[in-house]
Amino acid sequence: MDLPTIGSRVDYTGFHGTVKYVGEVINSSGIWLGIEWDDPQRGKHDGVKDGVRYFHCLVPGTASFLRPSAKIAFNRSFLDALSSKYIEAPHGSGSKETVILGSSDGTIEVEAVGLDKIRTKLADLGQLREVSLDKENVSRSDPPGAILNMCPNIRGLDLSDCLIPTWDVLAQITSELPKLERLSLNRTRLALQTDMARLKDAFNNVVELQLNRTMTIWSDMMTVTSLMPHLQTVEMAYNRLSQLDTTDELASRSTIQSVNLEGNFCSDWNHLCNRFKLFPSLQRIVLTYTGLKLIPFPTGSRYPVGVKHLALSANKLKEWSDIDALASWCTNLESLNLGGNPLANEKNFRPITIARIPSLKVLDGSPVSQKERDDCELFYLSHITQNASKRPSELAREHPRWHELRLKHGQSELSTDQRAMPVKLREHIITLNIYVAASVTLIGQLKNFSYETLSHITLKVLPSMTLRLLRAKVSKVVKNRAAVRVMLWQQMKDGVLAELGTELDTRDLSWLGLEEGTAVVCAFDA
Repeated sequence: MDLPTIGSRVDYTGFHGTVKYVGEVINSSGIWLGIEWDDPQRGKHDGVKDGVRYFHCLVPGTASFLRPSAKIAFNRSFLDALSSKYIEAPHGSGSKETVILGSSDGTIEVEAVGLDKIRTKLADLGQLREVSLDKENVSRSDPPGAILNMCPNIRGLDLSDCLIPTWDVLAQITSELPKLERLSLNRTRLALQTDMARLKDAFNNVVELQLNRTMTIWSDMMTVTSLMPHLQTVEMAYNRLSQLDTTDELASRSTIQSVNLEGNFCSDWNHLCNRFKLFPSLQRIVLTYTGLKLIPFPTGSRYPVGVKHLALSANKLKEWSDIDALASWCTNLESLNLGGNPLANEKNFRPITIARIPSLKVLDGSPVSQKERDDCELFYLSHITQNASKRPSELAREHPRWHELRLKHGQSELSTDQRAMPVKLREHIITLNIYVAASVTLIGQLKNFSYETLSHITLKVLPSMTLRLLRAKVSKVVKNRAAVRVMLWQQMKDGVLAELGTELDTRDLSWLGLEEGTAVVCAFDA
């Protein structure tokens, strides 16, 4: 039986691991394989047995020993996996075959003619553009020239959960795919060799690279992607990263425009910004589920980050000062996701956030119109005015945009009369009467709808709010966040209830005719 060598990637009953040791084990006879498993739950130790260390693990407690057996797979070539998945041999069954329709649960059979001709046509791997060999246990390349001759037109390739052990083995495959643009390597374990010359010209046209759950460190990613001259998007989610260590030279030459770091341990905002500011083309960063608690203001020399799109959802941000600091770091920020942070549960979260970040055009997936921005900034000014007893210097420190917004909206002096809220703003805020129906079936195009049995709440909103945001706000206030759909009906002047369908979600409330005192009935689809 052939044995895998140290460094080989293996599959054992669906579990993947890396061979770290081949040989005898004390107090036991015969040959054993020491495996570091990708799934830490399968491990029993970290390379030590009976007090003797045989190897080290990247993650403690993820190793075990196995006897060599036929159940261990480790030597499948790229073309072998490709042919097995995409080529079906001719059946040689003549001109007719019986086919079971998949949508009929096996109850309908039909006769099909000429299926072998279709199989022959599909067997031309040269026509393939998108290929998925996810979990097909590819571990090596094929003889030089074989892949190029067989399937030269592949644009997208998914080798997730494969057994390829190193980047240079991967390069042997990709160097024969000259049109390759998208490469997925999720849940792999690729070791980086010292001879980088083997990787040259292997990724010339790659624009998107996925390395999620691979344990790839940032410096290795930067080294590899320095040989991808057209790379735009990199995904490095759930790789246990805390530091983004790389050379300034590699960062300054990078063409990366989008980085996904979801689920890592990247909670040091200063470190992140001092790294990201070195990337000349970077525009989008995903930092969801990273444990981020604080965004401090820049100190010393200002280091603005050129990012335009930032996802900070599902973190631990809870102070308004974090938003003000963010606006200082990211002066060109256009879209921002903050859902799932404690701050997002604050009263008037959306209008105050919009007012604090002047460049923002999209918040949590909903566009910010110029009309909404003006309303939000006026609302924010009124919010500041409620603290008019504070000194102007204190207000300016707590609200960095205060002076700017006063000038923009014609409030050159600070009124000490809290009742002096701008008349324009008071006129903009409206109160809606929301009635919660227990069942969708209770509602129809009914005249003189009876509200007596329905629970009732009031909502103060800005007419510039979109219908989509009103649905979200109703769901939040009614505490029915599990609802798949929030359905709304507006009572017209003649008493008829008119459904506000999702095709109207981008319209604002004033366009829809919702005004002071309008009755709105809501119901939820679970």
